[in-house]
Amino acid sequence: MKNLDERTKKMLFLAGGIILLLIIIIIVALIIGKLKNSSLTYEQIEDKMTEAAKSYYASRNDQLPVSETEEIEVNASLLANTGYMRELSKIQKDKSVACEGKVVVTKSGEYYNYSPYLNCGDKYTTTYLYEKVMSGVVSKDDGLYKAEQYSKKGKQTIYVYRGDFVNNFVSIDDVLWRIVKVNPDFSLMLIKNSYLRNIDYKGPWDNRYNVNSERSMGIPDYYKSVIRKELTDYYLSSALSNNLKSKIVSQDICIGERSEKATGRDGSIECKETLSGEKLSLLSTFDYLNASLDSNCKSAENIGCRNYNYLTNYESTFWLLNTSGNKGYKYSANLTLSDLDKVAVARIVLNITKNSVYVKGSGTETDPYIIK
Repeated sequence: MKNLDERTKKMLFLAGGIILLLIIIIIVALIIGKLKNSSLTYEQIEDKMTEAAKSYYASRNDQLPVSETEEIEVNASLLANTGYMRELSKIQKDKSVACEGKVVVTKSGEYYNYSPYLNCGDKYTTTYLYEKVMSGVVSKDDGLYKAEQYSKKGKQTIYVYRGDFVNNFVSIDDVLWRIVKVNPDFSLMLIKNSYLRNIDYKGPWDNRYNVNSERSMGIPDYYKSVIRKELTDYYLSSALSNNLKSKIVSQDICIGERSEKATGRDGSIECKETLSGEKLSLLSTFDYLNASLDSNCKSAENIGCRNYNYLTNYESTFWLLNTSGNKGYKYSANLTLSDLDKVAVARIVLNITKNSVYVKGSGTETDPYIIK
């Protein structure tokens, strides 16, 4: 009986030691976790605010934007007060800095984009992609130029990339795009950099029977065209990630006719007729002309427009948005008019929100801009 009591005491002592050790481990883990969570980088704080905002609105769907023109925001203080995150002062590394933060929420189709904004004075401020690219505006050689674009509201200021070698690459979900311009509302127009076989559309602009020509050479009506239907189906498919779809903003696209001899590249010709609410589109003729630094590039028939123009660096013939008579513009070795039933690539154009947060990158092909 005495040996049994001794054995029991040893077992109880051992169990007590194990329990004490577990308590110490838990306490240490909590301390480490608290310390780790109180020394986040500014970029990590942005991510923490975004996660908190998504959780906050998960049970408040009725407070989310109902239209694509609406923006709502929730500040970091409210997210902390409602228990979705800790106060900024308790999670930032530098305790001497006063930070303010918020998350802006926008709607695109059925998707929502959560965009963090953190202001810590001289130490750190969130940078949007449009701010990053507009910090390098030039007046000569390759680069981003200030320009004007026609609209029904009058002339509006835009910023367009011109030249052969421009650092306007953006990588989204490991797919490369190029920034064509910064729109008047600071959204950015992107064009796909490469043709992806078996994913991107390659075919006619339209191939319906044309009564005027008495053959199936296509009808020059973009709204009813085959290529517009293909772009709509592309958007609805899984070819684009939900992350990218949440950032797409609808812009008026300029679908007016343009003759080869017409001069001017401010959109005043093509934008007399517009189509609203499109998520994906094609490059307009005036955007193609605008990308050239050749001083002679004033009309679509000028072969010099392919000079000093980064948009010509593409491995496939691609369709443009506009037409002239019964023919449509496409680019091969230069810009030409073609029967609409011929085969070319639908080189996708889309616009992303001004609230796209710049993460890193210099805009080169090997070091493209990264956004979140």
